[in-house]
Amino acid sequence: MIDKVHAHQILALLDSYTAPVALADFRARVTSTYGSNVIFINCHEDSFNLDQLIDFMVMRQKVTVTNGTIQLNKANVCNH
Repeated sequence: MIDKVHAHQILALLDSYTAPVALADFRARVTSTYGSNVIFINCHEDSFNLDQLIDFMVMRQKVTVTNGTIQLNKANVCNH
């Protein structure tokens, strides 16, 4: 069975870091937390794999990816 994980959960996980985190370490934490057989969804029920979700969150300016690190952009995270 494939589980669905909402993007808000991934943003909350990223918010638990106090500084930018290595993208590879964040991917590993997401996988260890939610498993590898998962689909990520956004508020519109669009489906993504983890790389697609990260790209989507960068495009929406929810996160920044710089020099191999990822960081939450709290100012652009929705509150619903």
